[in-house]
Amino acid sequence: MLPPTVPNQAGEIMQPARWFIMRCWPEAGVAPDQQPVWRFAIEEVGPRQRPRGFGSLEAVMGYLGERLTAPRERRETEGGNP
Repeated sequence: MLPPTVPNQAGEIMQPARWFIMRCWPEAGVAPDQQPVWRFAIEEVGPRQRPRGFGSLEAVMGYLGERLTAPRERRETEGGNP
């Protein structure tokens, strides 16, 4: 079931809020004199959601951009929350 859309104060229809959980951690085995390599996992809060792993912050941001701009029908068929 889709959450209802709500109008803002200007009367424009707003998409419902969405929640994501993101975890970040440095990859193990990096020498002390080297910059850490960060890994990321992001999961949209909701039923049937699974975490997705990423090797860069840029990839995380690209994924979020796709998820937040995808048409509702596509998000539903991909197993994501609208």
